Amino acid sequence: MRRLHLLLVAQLAIVASVFAGCASCNSSSGPGEGPGVDSGPMVDVTTSDSPATGEDGGADARVEAAYDTGSPRDATEEVGVDATAPGDAASDVVADSPSPDAALEAGREAGLEAGALTEFPIPTNTSNPLGIAAGADGNLWFCEQMANNIGMITTAGVITEYPVPTASSYPTQIAAGPDGNLWFTEGVGNNIGRIATGVDGGVAGTITEFPLPVANRVPFAIALGPDDNLWFTEVTGNNIGRMTLAGVVTEFPVPTPTCQLVGITAGPDGNLWFAERAGANIGLITPTGAITEFMVATDPSGIVSGPDGNLWFNGEVGNNVGKITTAGVSTLYPIPTASAGAYAGITLGPDDNLWFAERTGNNIGRITTVGTITEFPAINSGPWGIARGSDGNLWFTESASNNIGRIAP
Repeated sequence: MRRLHLLLVAQLAIVASVFAGCASCNSSSGPGEGPGVDSGPMVDVTTSDSPATGEDGGADARVEAAYDTGSPRDATEEVGVDATAPGDAASDVVADSPSPDAALEAGREAGLEAGALTEFPIPTNTSNPLGIAAGADGNLWFCEQMANNIGMITTAGVITEYPVPTASSYPTQIAAGPDGNLWFTEGVGNNIGRIATGVDGGVAGTITEFPLPVANRVPFAIALGPDDNLWFTEVTGNNIGRMTLAGVVTEFPVPTPTCQLVGITAGPDGNLWFAERAGANIGLITPTGAITEFMVATDPSGIVSGPDGNLWFNGEVGNNVGKITTAGVSTLYPIPTASAGAYAGITLGPDDNLWFAERTGNNIGRITTVGTITEFPAINSGPWGIARGSDGNLWFTESASNNIGRIAP
């Protein structure tokens, strides 16, 4: 059992490490029915459409550093801008999130300038926070990979942690479901987990786990599909998985072998789009399981749907942010910071820009839909996941400094 656990940890580490280059690209497969198995100074750069190259960004940082719990640590001195101190914890949980425009205006009315950054220490030391997502309760929920917890932080900065039942499960990515709950992947536990927010009348923090039908799949990213199912990537399984709210799993093999599936997101066309990091492809899968792959000149990792009808993704070794149309035409924009390590974290902000985490560059990046990139320092933090909050700010995990960060758009 110990040997098996070490093997699974090693498999998961493959995804978190940086490759020297992308694997050879494969041609696109035609669509068909898929088989099922029942801030200091910021930097503005207007970039070109040419691919960027970058150096090895380094492996995942798991720094033995932590801060005492209590009031948040203000990063004003580090980033060179003023940040409003968080207020007291709200006693009432608001289930309905404001519209993007209202949320953005709320943040501005609170006196937060663009790039203003505040950090909130996670109670458990060296928890290695990774994925983060907004919940139906108006809070942010995140995965603590090494601590084996799911964390929740209010927009006032109050953190609660909930242990995952399966020991050493490696919770990795998390997404809101259609049922008011959050759903997350357990990379080593080989489960998909569900945690209640309490908005549906259940007890907040209650976790239910659904095992995958085949061992050692290493589920990684997860997203809500247009069919109200949860869709996820399998790193070693080389499948796209679909799970119903009842926990029924169907797996669809990806044509390119050992392609290192990472991010997945719902697209504007009613399909799911996913990133093949080693395969150097962006793939789409229909709700019925038909897969098409499009070659890109980078190592795509995180992916999100943009406000312009395109899909946007990070290229870690390529050191770029890319966009791809639903017809499969891609464009890459180089990141100003060398070896920035933009990996899994990319999200749509309330300002209709794309925001991404540079885990080795220690920046939060913003890119407009015309390709202009601005970087905001998040010094020595190792930012990993990023999500839009109900308060009009961007919230991100700091894998190196064991904090949850908040940055104003």
